[in-house]
Amino acid sequence: MDSVQVNIDISLANLSLLPLMVGILLSMLSWYLWRKQWRFLRESIKTTGVLLGYEERISRSSDGPDSWVYAPIIRYTALDGGTREFTDALASSNQRYAPGDPVRIRYVERGNTASVDSFFALYGAQLISTLLAIGFILGAFSTN
Repeated sequence: MDSVQVNIDISLANLSLLPLMVGILLSMLSWYLWRKQWRFLRESIKTTGVLLGYEERISRSSDGPDSWVYAPIIRYTALDGGTREFTDALASSNQRYAPGDPVRIRYVERGNTASVDSFFALYGAQLISTLLAIGFILGAFSTN
């Protein structure tokens, strides 16, 4: 009786473990960030604050000169009547608002957490981590 050899191409044979592991770790980070942001959006209160100025920060670059970035400092009045200030976590290379301009924000009374109410400020980190996770996972299955 003759032996028949079947050659099956299993896609796991083309799998690179390092990109897959990085993709899995990034997907876990992404899940955590989305969950944390969903909780913030669910509990947050929308209001309008006033831009006081900017906190200047140096953005270090490994492939070019350092540059300045600016994080807005915003004052707002909470529901309890108290006035609060915060420096937004998201800094950019341009100053989008002038001091005294109204700025839409969201804040959580209980945790004293606040953020500018803009798409990238609310969803930027989550989208970037999700896209990177997808890229690494797909890269792990690409043929060499």
